[in-house]
Amino acid sequence: AQPAISPAAARSASAAWNLANEPFFDIPFFNDIKFRYSIGTTGLISSLLDYQNLISVVSGDYGTDPTAGPSNFVGNSDIKWESKKSQNLGVDLAMYNRRFRLSAEVFKDNRNDFIYNISRTPYEAGGYLYSSIANAGAIEIKGFESELALDIIKTRDIDFTVRGNVSLLKYNVESLYGTNTQLSLDGYTFMSIGQEPTVFKLVRSAGVDSQTGDALYYKLDGSVTNVYSSGDAQFLDGKSTLPSAYGGFGATFRYKQFDLNGDFSFQRGGYSVNIMYLNTVDFSSYNYNLSTDAFNYWKNPGDNVDLPRPNANGLELTDQFLQKTDFIRFRNLELGYTFNKDFFGAGIPIRSIRIYGSGQNLALWTDFKGDPEVSVASETQVNNN
Repeated sequence: AQPAISPAAARSASAAWNLANEPFFDIPFFNDIKFRYSIGTTGLISSLLDYQNLISVVSGDYGTDPTAGPSNFVGNSDIKWESKKSQNLGVDLAMYNRRFRLSAEVFKDNRNDFIYNISRTPYEAGGYLYSSIANAGAIEIKGFESELALDIIKTRDIDFTVRGNVSLLKYNVESLYGTNTQLSLDGYTFMSIGQEPTVFKLVRSAGVDSQTGDALYYKLDGSVTNVYSSGDAQFLDGKSTLPSAYGGFGATFRYKQFDLNGDFSFQRGGYSVNIMYLNTVDFSSYNYNLSTDAFNYWKNPGDNVDLPRPNANGLELTDQFLQKTDFIRFRNLELGYTFNKDFFGAGIPIRSIRIYGSGQNLALWTDFKGDPEVSVASETQVNNN
């Protein structure tokens, strides 16, 4: 229940036309040529807890005694529903007795007044850090999606079908709350007007000094220093956590009662700060479960290596550990056999039984150190490093 928030109106409309059904259309190998368009607006408020817009929780303890005091969350009675306006324009094709099937569409989503928990440090509170839910701005998402299926062989004893799908996405932050042009998400990823959401802001690595073994960093003016400063962090344009393309492909093969099915998935265009990998190559901070890559550190003058000589401060988090999350995954393989009615005979009331074996996550091709779908940097990981 959110009694103080006026709900956003939901409206939608759609239309479709199948050209292949028209009497004047006479191309026999086309079964469907359907054009469709839809537009709609929906309201979203699922990210809010009950009465979160009204109440500032007050709780705490002093030793073993319960006490009351200000929490770090403050209600916001001005919160509004998110609204999302979606438009889709697509076409569905079926050809050759529906053995070839293609669906494609372009879309645009405008997400306005998106709800986000914003950290604030007001002067009137003496620098006290708190957060509140607010309508943080507007984001536009454009994209293209397509699905394809082709029955290459379709007979009584043999079926062979291939399939695939792909989504291409482009994001843009249209506006942010108040007069803000940037919104910090976790100190390392930001929203900035005119950029993709979750663009990284990090100190850029300049490699390792081959003579001294010192780690080198780029300053904001482009010069190189061996002194790390978080003030030299800079936006890395085009490097966001969000992928620009993802999808999958696979095939199904049947020979009489045997069937074989395989599926792959892929992603490209996104980045992640690989905190897990940083921890496994940092000799100075960790002495267990290290990667063999940890031994590729500077030892003698003239060494050209990836890691500096170990020091008491350990490795600093720079764009050296910002890695692409592109991958192709062999997600599933399944082999089965179906015992049909002929096997059981007319006297047994069983139509069919299928037995099968399957394997999941059988192979992964990626340049990411680890699993890109698991090793995603979070605020907790960064703060614990």
